[in-house]
Parts: sequence; structure tokens; C-alpha cells
Amino acid sequence: MKTDGIYGKFEYNDKGYPFFIKGQVLTIVQEPREHNRDFENMSKIKRLRGITNDNQIIIMCNCKVMGGLIFSNIAITFQWFALFSVDIESFQRVEFASTALNGFFSPQRAREIEFHDNTLRVQSLQIKKAEDTVETFECVINEEQITCKLSVKTIIPFRPDTSALGTANTVFSMDFQHPKQPEELGEYYLYLLDFLVFTNFQKDIPIDSIELFYAPSAGTYSKCGAVKMFQIDCSNYQPEFRSSITFDDIGKEYVANLFTMVAEQRLTSNYNNYYIPESSSEKHKVNAIKWLSAALSFEGEFNKSFPHHKCETDEQFKNAKEMLRNVLDEEVKKSGFGIHNEKNIYHKRFRSLIERSDTTIREKYQYTIEWYKESIIDIRKKHTGERGVPEDADIVTAYESYRNSTAHGDIKMLSAVDVLNFALLQSLIYALLLDRAGLNTEKIRKIVAKLF
Repeated sequence: MKTDGIYGKFEYNDKGYPFFIKGQVLTIVQEPREHNRDFENMSKIKRLRGITNDNQIIIMCNCKVMGGLIFSNIAITFQWFALFSVDIESFQRVEFASTALNGFFSPQRAREIEFHDNTLRVQSLQIKKAEDTVETFECVINEEQITCKLSVKTIIPFRPDTSALGTANTVFSMDFQHPKQPEELGEYYLYLLDFLVFTNFQKDIPIDSIELFYAPSAGTYSKCGAVKMFQIDCSNYQPEFRSSITFDDIGKEYVANLFTMVAEQRLTSNYNNYYIPESSSEKHKVNAIKWLSAALSFEGEFNKSFPHHKCETDEQFKNAKEMLRNVLDEEVKKSGFGIHNEKNIYHKRFRSLIERSDTTIREKYQYTIEWYKESIIDIRKKHTGERGVPEDADIVTAYESYRNSTAHGDIKMLSAVDVLNFALLQSLIYALLLDRAGLNTEKIRKIVAKLF
């Protein structure tokens, strides 16, 4: 998709402005300061609509205005833009392609190979139709039903002088019940990106192309446009099915659960990717900051999975907590003011502390190590042997000690048992998330063994 050298005119507040796009920057073509006052009080614009010099509709989204009265020009940056090749500015299907999708859902599904008996010589090769490679699952994300599909698109060249038999790539599509606008696309893009970041255990995931489709009639789709989404540098990314989570690792029956759970984290202000490395080169590196990020991420995921663990397993703790709540509530009642009144500021503060009080740092780690011991058994054996850590080492005490000292600024060199705990923390975070999505112990064990 062309991203440089796009010319055209956009409209803003009923006025037209000629523009030129290079990369992520739109420059308004003008005499010095000609239109500067038109944008002097604007810093952000959600959507700009224009027409390109080849008569395509262009919609630029999440725009930021650069320049002003003292500058001779005005430039506008945007996070993405959509080009529509037909006179339609909405879509009901979006289709993503990514090399990361190839690793998740292998394009090899598109082929059928027949071998000679008792040999590995190929007798025949058949390419399946795209519809015969489809896996469909329904998701309800943010109370919206979305039909998600994974399939393989095959392109076969017909030039008689080419040696290539063709190419096959995985695509991921989302079908919507109602038309969507281009400015809504960022939300759906993040659904897929967050999922691929999770399955790859690295953040530099490329989305190679995005195509838009409209539905001229029920059940049929026609391409109407394409999108350029500007991303971080992902040029070093390479898919690797042996060290990432695949469709088959999860299982068709759980993909919808996991995809929905990961997608909704941003919507519920619970998105946490601080434990995930920036790139594959960072996967096997650890320092105090990475260790602490993993520890805090683990504790956050524990709280989501077991929010009332102590109350549910310790009757004495439950009764003491209830008694303290009642005492504070009674004092608030005696004051004659509500809990949110400034006269009860400290009652409110201590009640909040009591409400959030449950397991200690030590108890969280100790319980989870035991609860998921079968899921992480391979990781524990591997890293215990590699680090020379005794099998009877008190890893829980070591975790508690290093976590507390590092969080309070007393940063020490990582010991062998601390490095072991780092690998276990990463495994436990994934175990907690995969468990919430419904995966069984054997699937979790296989996945964490691949990743760590």
C-alpha cells in the first residue's frame, strides 16, 4: 500500500486544504502562515476526511496538529489512515495479515500432500480452497458480538517462466453485525495485536496489511479499502512456532475464551504487558527491573484469579476482617456523615485498606507454586539444573526477600535462585491467564515449556 507521495485535499470546518503526505506526516500546502490561524486552537483531531489526487477517499484518524502562528507551515501526524477505492466510508469486515499469524496458524494447512508408499517422495500436491482452511470462532468483547476467522490465502503465479509454485499466508478477519467507521479501527487492531503479543511473548509484532470489506448483501463481502497503521519498528521479528503459542496449542474450543480475555484487558483498565520483552533478543535477559516487573505482574494476575483467597480459605482471617469493617462502619454511622465526607477521610482510607487486605506476598507465591506445580514442573526442573539450585532450596523465602528489597530500592545482584524464580514468575503469569481461559493442566504445561 502506498504511504508516501499522496496528494489531495481535505476538508475541515467547511474549508478545503491541499495536502501532501510523506510517511506519517501530512503537510498543508500553503503560502507561509496562510492557514495557520485555522488550527491555532487545535491540538488533536479525531478524524479528517479528504480526496486524493487519484480520487480515493482518505480518512486520517487520531490526528495531532503540529505548528501554529509562529511557524511557517502546518503539519499533521496521524496514527493510521484508510483509503477507500469505492464511494463507501464504512466497513463490516476487517482482514489482517501478519507474519505472526503464520506462526500462530500455519499456512501449511492449505496443502494436501500424498506420498509414495513406504517413501518420503511426494506423489501429489493439492492446494485447498481458502474456505476449506477456515477456523471460525465467536467472541463477545465489550458487549459486542464479533465473528472471528482464521484462514489461509494462496496466490499461484501463472507466468510460464517463474520457478515459484505460489505463496500462502494466514489472514485473520473480524465480521461485525453493523457497519464500522475508520476511526473505530484502532480498537479492533489492538484486540489482535495484544493477542499476538501474548502468544509470541514479545512486543515487536508486525501487522503487515489491513483490508476493509463492505457487505453489499447478507453473507457476501467485497473489498472497499485498505488501511495503513503506523507501528513501532518490527523489522527484526521472525515467527517461530517452536517457542510461541499456536492455535493447536490452545485448542479450537478455548481460542475464543483466550482471545476475548486478552482483548478485554485494555477495556477494563487491567492491561498489563510489562512482563513481556520488547523483542526476541530480550527474552533470555534478566535484571532487577525486569525481575520486579514480573513479580508485580504476577501479583496482579494472582489478585484477578484469587481476589478473596485468604477469606475463602481462612475462617479466622475472614471473621477478623469482617469485625474491623463493622467497627469502622459503626464509627462512620455515629459521625452523622457519609463515608465520603471529608470528616471521615481516615475511616474511608482504613476501610479501603481492610477491603483490599487478603494474601501476603509470600502467601501468593507459595500458594501459586503449589497450585500450578504440575503445570510448571518442566520449567522448575530445567532451570534448577541449569542454575545449579538445590532441589530443596527455599524459593518462597528467596522470592519474598528479593521482591521486598528491590521494591524498596535496595537492589542487589541476582543470585541463581533469583533467576530461577524469574523463570517461575513468567511461567506462573501465563498459567494464571491460561487457567482463566479454561485450558487444562496438560495444555498449560506444554505452553509454558515452549515459552520458557
